[in-house]
Amino acid sequence: MPTHAGNDAGGTKIETLDELMSRLETNPQGLTDDQAAARIAKYGYNELVEKRQSLLLKLLGYFWGPIPWMIEAAAVLSGIVRHWEDFVIILVLLAGTLGGALRATGVLDALVTSLLGKIRRVGSLIASVLGACYVVNLFTGNQALALILPGQMFLPVFRERRIDTSVLTRSLEDAGTLSAPLVPWGVAGGFCSQMLDVPTIDYLPFVWFAFAVPVFSLLLGYTGIAVWRTD
Repeated sequence: MPTHAGNDAGGTKIETLDELMSRLETNPQGLTDDQAAARIAKYGYNELVEKRQSLLLKLLGYFWGPIPWMIEAAAVLSGIVRHWEDFVIILVLLAGTLGGALRATGVLDALVTSLLGKIRRVGSLIASVLGACYVVNLFTGNQALALILPGQMFLPVFRERRIDTSVLTRSLEDAGTLSAPLVPWGVAGGFCSQMLDVPTIDYLPFVWFAFAVPVFSLLLGYTGIAVWRTD
């Protein structure tokens, strides 16, 4: 810091240390507690205030705009005129968008993080995987996302607790794959309904396999049977 006043090569005025201290109303020893408190009261803290946005509003923002409006309007019109093939295709597009939005906004990560603090037993962990698959399937209607998103989220937990990843794979299939045909607005549910010409709600009671397998998955988890550990 220059100790004398003057101009640099560009013509900019250079203050002396005393002039700078005088302008900032301070001294080499710094501010007293009272002076610091007075400046905080006048100017506030030297910080950037983070603006927090609701995860729900952030998620809905992905469906707000000219292009989402056209897709949503097309879905509504297809449903009104009963063009179910077009309706299912549009739902698939919206499902993919929702899946990406859930991932981007961290909604699923926040859900899993809140659950992990309460999970103590392997059975509870497997139940959480099954539940996550059901949630993704219901909200996105996309079987692939119901396998990929929970798999990505729970894989580090299984590795940390030294549980073989085949147990995770089995749990994903037991819920993510088997529940897909039960979701009317999903890809698999729409395909089955169109091919069989039977509404999903009508064949739902006969798909007993999809309801029985998760029960066995929970039994294995809580009893420890077929829950293999890694070295």
